[in-house]
Amino acid sequence: MYAMHEFGWTPQQWLDLSYKERVLVIAGIRFHNEQEKAAQEQAEAEAEAKVRKQSRHR
Repeated sequence: MYAMHEFGWTPQQWLDLSYKERVLVIAGIRFHNEQEKAAQEQAEAEAEAKVRKQSRHR
């Protein structure tokens, strides 16, 4: 599981978290992943626009 690997938790440490704590961790991971995906898409769009701009000037 991502949280155990990312935070260095053992399975027991994960299970020792309350339900609300686990929900919060999962929501944070999902938010982080969405932000990373958006940043990746933005970078790809900018790179593609740069390539298109360069090809028009040739």
